[in-house]
Amino acid sequence: MDKAKRVLFCANVNFLKWRRNFNVILLFILWFVWSTEHIRPVAQYCQDNGYVISPWVLPFQISNVNTILVYVFTLIVLFANAPFCDFSSPFVMIRTGKAAWFRGQLLYIVGAGFVLTLFTYASALVTLAPCLGFSMNWGGVLIGLAEQPALMAGYDGHILPKLAIIQSYSGAEATLLAFLLLWGMAVLTGSILLFFNITFHPGAGVVAVASIEAFTIFTQYGPALGAGKGWLVAWDVLHWCSMHHIRPADVSAPVTPWMAIGLFFGIAGILGLCSARIFCGRDTVFESDEI
Repeated sequence: MDKAKRVLFCANVNFLKWRRNFNVILLFILWFVWSTEHIRPVAQYCQDNGYVISPWVLPFQISNVNTILVYVFTLIVLFANAPFCDFSSPFVMIRTGKAAWFRGQLLYIVGAGFVLTLFTYASALVTLAPCLGFSMNWGGVLIGLAEQPALMAGYDGHILPKLAIIQSYSGAEATLLAFLLLWGMAVLTGSILLFFNITFHPGAGVVAVASIEAFTIFTQYGPALGAGKGWLVAWDVLHWCSMHHIRPADVSAPVTPWMAIGLFFGIAGILGLCSARIFCGRDTVFESDEI
């Protein structure tokens, strides 16, 4: 129990730093604006017509590649300096022990990813608040938009619900899957940043994740790749955090939601264990920014 308390204490130290970190506050504000960009037209549509919309919008909130790229960029900024060493870290490590301190960093990545995912969904609900109603069913608005996208003619840049998702899952089930996909992508991104920063050099993690983003940009906006482009897009792991780019919405995708969730958390766990072994097996020198 004492070991668990030390790990929780180390993770909580990082969360407490958010209150004094203007960059984190600004990051959440900017992500709120971007992530709700396609929700606001739907809210306006409902208000104009007196409709009430159900809360199961998360499966359609992160749908286009630009939003996926911005989401991952947000994660890069949030976790860029993993394992979050600063002037206070040596004093915390002396009190808790090196292993407990590092486990706290892993727990922080998991917890911060959960908070960002919850914030993403909450942002959509806040945006829809004037026309939001609770129902265990998908509701007429989302089903109507999936069946007849032309209903929102004149409202630019709105979400496009996928009928395949609505037919395959209940609203609550699809929302849970979408939540776990975004959370898993957050944990995986943080674990990649941590592993490369620990294994090679601070900043190497940013290069690694940025390279994955560059590959996504290339597959989406690069020159014509013929039949191979569809194969590259299907195996682009960043697309898998969106329900729109995996089965059943995209029948050509190689993974289902549960497969993608398992891969995200499984790979993140392996990288976390490797990072812990490397970190705890060598000296830590904070003065020269070496970790």
